[in-house]
Amino acid sequence: RLDLMRRRLGNRSDLTAGTVLAALNSHFTELGALCCHPDSTRPGTGQYATLATILFDVAGGSLEALPGGPCRHAPSKSSA
Repeated sequence: RLDLMRRRLGNRSDLTAGTVLAALNSHFTELGALCCHPDSTRPGTGQYATLATILFDVAGGSLEALPGGPCRHAPSKSSA
């Protein structure tokens, strides 16, 4: 997961909340996903989900907690 974020964001200095949310919006594989959702086809035991997405703006001194995974908040590709 860390490697995926490094590839997506690199050494960019122009990051915005929207850029980071879009990078976190990954459902690639069960074990490598950055945004996880329960699978209704599997037993309830062992299910997991992304319950919150936390955005830190260290330079600006703010923290924002968003309910659910980043896919609920990421801008669409057409508006990004």
